[in-house]
Amino acid sequence: MSARDIRGRFGLLILAALFLVAVVIANAALRGIRLDLTENRLYTLSEGTYAILEDIPETINLYFFFSERATADIPQLRTYAGRVREMLEEFEQNGDGRLSVRIIDPLPFSDEEDRASEFGLQSVELAMGADPVFMGIAGTNSIGDEEVIAFLDPTNEAFLEYELAKLVQTLSVVSKPVIGLLTPLQMTAGFDQATQQLRQPWVITQQIQQLFELRTLPAGTDSIDADIDVLMIVHPKDLGDSTLYAIDQFIMRGGRAMLFVDPYAQADSQPPPVPGMSQPGGGASDLNRLLVPWGVSIPPGIEIGDITIEGPLEAWPPVSRGKLLSDVDTSQATVQDARVIIGRILPRAYRRPTTPEEVDSFVTFVESALDGGRSFEESLRLGLKAVLCSPEFLFLDEPEQGGSNAKLISQHALA
Repeated sequence: MSARDIRGRFGLLILAALFLVAVVIANAALRGIRLDLTENRLYTLSEGTYAILEDIPETINLYFFFSERATADIPQLRTYAGRVREMLEEFEQNGDGRLSVRIIDPLPFSDEEDRASEFGLQSVELAMGADPVFMGIAGTNSIGDEEVIAFLDPTNEAFLEYELAKLVQTLSVVSKPVIGLLTPLQMTAGFDQATQQLRQPWVITQQIQQLFELRTLPAGTDSIDADIDVLMIVHPKDLGDSTLYAIDQFIMRGGRAMLFVDPYAQADSQPPPVPGMSQPGGGASDLNRLLVPWGVSIPPGIEIGDITIEGPLEAWPPVSRGKLLSDVDTSQATVQDARVIIGRILPRAYRRPTTPEEVDSFVTFVESALDGGRSFEESLRLGLKAVLCSPEFLFLDEPEQGGSNAKLISQHALA
């Protein structure tokens, strides 16, 4: 063997050693770093989920029961199980050591299968005589509370992060926040005197009760309990002075409220006076007696009815997209491109010339979304939503002239 061959082989050994050292260093230095290159950011958690994981007070254990062996020939379930496992690992990584995840294969007639059943997880038989398949999650906290997702349906993959975050949030909170519900509508479960049957709760109240304590306030209440975190007022009709005063004082002392008023409440409709006759829709509600002193008012009689869209749809991209974006390449677009687009749309939405400051007030929505990692299209959509929700777009602005009740309508407003 020549000296040249020896040097060549020695050089290869050195390169191999350097490569191994580089791998070890990279594994140590880049541990926990992940890069999400998927189009829809499938492996990037939302800001709300990060906040929930950061606020876990004590250790939470999550157990993912998945029948690995029983699904050996079912690639669809195995693919989704892999997606669940990866998201659980992402949760665990961001749980700051207070979230523990275990993957368990509940084999038939095993202790693990018994434990899955004790948690209340559901199994399904995909074929006659086949082993049952588990694909659910159970969670426990340090005080013995348990929460489960009985079965993870692959068709609901879009809600996977939400369901997992909700489970962790429920286990993290020792006492649920209290929502006080003030409404004349029958939104909660109870007994219907008119039909002599049990009344089912509204879907929204069912969802609220999963995460909050929902406390129904009696009609004519003259005080709001101090432990109520949020006051939810739905379709307020004929509220008395004492109730209005209680609401005002609750908000003035720093309380938070959600107000839902309706000028045409179908849920509040009354039966027709004569059988067979049609009855116009339900009564109107507003809180203008409180809102006007606060500088807010909702004009009566304004409503948004049903919207019907008929196909076939245009080929993608539609002409409207080209009119909106012009020649902007959304894959390389910047905040300045968003400013140009909104600056072109805003005068048409406001039906008058607009100022650069007005344009910038909506560009800030786009800029904030871009800084948060959203795509340009998602960020621009947020800014345009803000434009369409603006009172300047929804209502006709008629400023008073010289303190008189007479108002001069501009040519733009008249058009």
